Amino acid sequence: MIPFFKRQPIFPYYHIISDEKLPHVKHLYKYKSIQSFKKDIEVLSKYYEPIDIKNVLLTYSERLIIPENSFLLSFDDGLKEVYDIVFPILREKNIKAIFFINPNFIDNENYLLRHKLSFIVAKLEGCNDMKIKKKIGDLLSIKDNDIYKIRKKILTFREEDKPFINEICEILEIDFLKENIYLTKSQIKEIIDAGFFIGAHTMSHPRLTLLSLEKQKEEII
Repeated sequence: MIPFFKRQPIFPYYHIISDEKLPHVKHLYKYKSIQSFKKDIEVLSKYYEPIDIKNVLLTYSERLIIPENSFLLSFDDGLKEVYDIVFPILREKNIKAIFFINPNFIDNENYLLRHKLSFIVAKLEGCNDMKIKKKIGDLLSIKDNDIYKIRKKILTFREEDKPFINEICEILEIDFLKENIYLTKSQIKEIIDAGFFIGAHTMSHPRLTLLSLEKQKEEII
């Protein structure tokens, strides 16, 4: 598809890059290995010129056109791998990117709901204690304790299901605040000082369509 898109700017985005099976995202989406990401950068750099977010902002304020054959990378959710893995690779290649973060999770002071749910499912799948699985199955009114049904139920939880989530965490002895998965203030400062950009991604990454207009404004502004 590269030749087809070659004469226009493109904006590839990622969430995370890692060679590890990360419990907080493994049940949410697939992600690229370090080598695969480096290959992406190699291909992009061959056919396109990297642009800085400053160039993009100028196109709006000065009514300029974003150059053809250009690309700008972005990464969602502020996970620590963007500092540990992505940031060093891009800095070495002199390619800038935007890291979209949720301020509520900086310094691991809170945990994104869907990351919680993936982590819970991963912990449950690694549990060999049938009594624990039965206890969670009973809590969720899944009589046959079918792990597939339990997994499916947990992954559909919403904010209003927090009592269930908290109880399951107690059963599995999960303490999310001990799981350091997000960027810290000092890491964010280092990223900014290196010429990269931090973007807004709402305060806590809720499902905006489920919120009132006022709550949506609070999250975005």
